Amino acid sequence: MARKALIAGAGIAGLAAGIALRKAGLDVEIFERASDMREIGAGLSITPNGAVALGKLGVEVKVLEVRRLTMKTWRGQHLMHVPMDVMKQRYGSAFLIAHRADLRAALSVAFRSNGDVRFRAEVVGFDDMQETVRANLQNGDSVAGDLLVGADGVRSAVRRRLLDDGAPVYTGSTVWRGVVSAQGLGLD
Repeated sequence: MARKALIAGAGIAGLAAGIALRKAGLDVEIFERASDMREIGAGLSITPNGAVALGKLGVEVKVLEVRRLTMKTWRGQHLMHVPMDVMKQRYGSAFLIAHRADLRAALSVAFRSNGDVRFRAEVVGFDDMQETVRANLQNGDSVAGDLLVGADGVRSAVRRRLLDDGAPVYTGSTVWRGVVSAQGLGLD
């Protein structure tokens, strides 16, 4: 009898975990609080180990390869240059940039080829029953499985129940993100 994995959250981490656990022979059910797979977010970096992992999962996504990476202070003072060719040779992949929505869509296609995501199904807690775990959903339903993965975001109900570490804390950092077209920049 196949073991069953439950995953709270159908974002990048939840979908990737679902694909990996399915490849390991487990039945997988993913629960997502949203009503559908909306396009969200901006660009994100995929480090070489992440790119290798995506390859092993069989996920292909449109990316840009970073050819030069230099870090500077906010005043423009040079801090360091990262040798991209050495990184690619050492770790088996380049440093990549992808649009978050493109990566999530590619992961969704790869996961849904053998199953589906249950939408409007927010995991609000769980009960550890020694040999199994029961995920409790907001609508009052519960689902039993052999393991539960908490990939349900910064306000994770799974993490809160496991660690009881309180609400997220603002660190004083603010990040502005945006998306620009690569057309005409010689990047495509």
